[in-house]
Amino acid sequence: MGDDAGADVTDAILDAADRALALHPDRTATGHGWPCCEWVARLVCDAYALPHLPGDAWWRRANVWDGLAPWSSVEAYLEIGDEVATPRPYTWHVVQGWRRLSGPDRTMRPGDIGHTWLWRTWADARIGVTLDSSVEDGPKLAGVHVERGPLAARLYHVGAQRWTDRAKPYAAGVRLVALRMGTSR
Repeated sequence: MGDDAGADVTDAILDAADRALALHPDRTATGHGWPCCEWVARLVCDAYALPHLPGDAWWRRANVWDGLAPWSSVEAYLEIGDEVATPRPYTWHVVQGWRRLSGPDRTMRPGDIGHTWLWRTWADARIGVTLDSSVEDGPKLAGVHVERGPLAARLYHVGAQRWTDRAKPYAAGVRLVALRMGTSR
C-alpha cells in the first residue's frame, strides 16, 4: 500500500467497528452474524452519531426492507455522502451491489442476491479494503473473519483489492456513496 503502510490511523468507522464487534452475536452460540446491511448501518450510525434506530424509516431503507426499492441501502446514505461513479481517494464508501435483480423494472424477487459493504481507499482510489459482514460468516476485514479489534492496527496489514475485481461479481450493478467524513492519516 505504498506511502500509507504503517500510517497512524484515527478512523471513526474502524472505531465504530471495534465497538460493534463487542456487541456482535457470537457466531458459535447463535449460528449467525449480522446481515451486511445491518452491519454497515450500525457502523455508520455510530461513526456519524446518527439518531436512526432499528425499525425507523431510514433503517428500513438502509436494510433494503422493500423489494421494490433494491437500491434503498445506498440511497439512505446520501444524507451523509455523495453518490460517485468510482471510488474517491482516502475515503470510506458505502457500496451496494447486486448479482441479480430479476423483478420487473429491476426490482428484487426472492432469491435475488445482493450485498452492502464498506470500502476504504488510499491515494490510489482503485485499490481498497472491504469491511463487511454476512449472516453466514459474520464481520470480515479484507475477507478475513474478525471477532475483536482494534481494527485500525490491522488496516494496513491486510490484503488490498482492486476496485474492478471487488465490483465484478455484481452483474446487475454496483452503486457507491463516498462518505463525507474524512479519515486521518
